[in-house]
Amino acid sequence: MLIERAEDYRIEYNIERPHEAIDWNRPMEVHLGQADLTIPNFEREENLPTT
Repeated sequence: MLIERAEDYRIEYNIERPHEAIDWNRPMEVHLGQADLTIPNFEREENLPTT
């Protein structure tokens, strides 16, 4: 059971979860050269003045 959970965690950590240190890209995408490290791939909220 521990091996299954460890494998699930490895998949989530390296394939599904974006990482702040690599501009919110996923490690697998960076490793395969599919990510552009100059452009973060997450949506940002715009904070516009209200007046």
